[in-house]
Amino acid sequence: MTGYPLGRPDLNGREEEYVLQTLRENIISSVGRHVGEFERAFAALHQVPWAVAVSNGTAALHLALHALGLGPGGDAGCFSFYGNKIVTTGEVSMVIAAPTRLDQRLRHLRDHAMSAEHRYYHDEVGFNCRLTALQAAIGLAQVERLGSFVEERGKIEAGYRRELSGARGVVFRQGPAGSEPVCWQFTCRIEGCTRKRRDWIIERFRGQDVDSRPALRPMRSLPMYSGPTLPNAQRISDEGINLPTFVGLREPDVSAICGILRRLI
Repeated sequence: MTGYPLGRPDLNGREEEYVLQTLRENIISSVGRHVGEFERAFAALHQVPWAVAVSNGTAALHLALHALGLGPGGDAGCFSFYGNKIVTTGEVSMVIAAPTRLDQRLRHLRDHAMSAEHRYYHDEVGFNCRLTALQAAIGLAQVERLGSFVEERGKIEAGYRRELSGARGVVFRQGPAGSEPVCWQFTCRIEGCTRKRRDWIIERFRGQDVDSRPALRPMRSLPMYSGPTLPNAQRISDEGINLPTFVGLREPDVSAICGILRRLI
């Protein structure tokens, strides 16, 4: 493999077949049948009675909070299908929960709060957070392969841990006891590394055609949410680095990436 992006979707399942179905049926808007099929498949995966697909992750959080009346969390879960996620549609997100009333409320708000009985009559302020049938067709095919995606990413993470075991300063993330974390992106810390040094490593990676990414910044470090520094969060942000993780990354690729990192640290 020449060059290693941070992430890359695997669209080698039935994505093309389902997208072509949508085009041939000539219904590519949010009323296309693949939207409902995508929602039902995702709900079945999580053993909940329903799931509501929306245009993106921000929309999912917004609608869920709005439908819950900005109350305490815990009643709904939001999932992102951005381009580098384990399951991807390019964008789009899904909201799942148990109460039927919340399902109906989310669908109402998602579609401009339009009355089901009277078309183009809006009984409150709503939003346009719908997705297209084309996006849903891709998502449906991706959900069908989720098990194999998770399994292969687990092997990639195991390879990184094996190759970097004993490397100077490298610290792996640890999940809570009894949990089974899923590997979206392989992340590690380089203990004692400054942000400047970590960014230097990322630049050197780029010079060898390897994409990587710094750990996310703490919310408190952003100007709109500024507040007292949280030392642990800041340290993880400064020392953390994400390495290429995608279906199709093989053992020799992981070994090559780790070899570069070992030399840089």
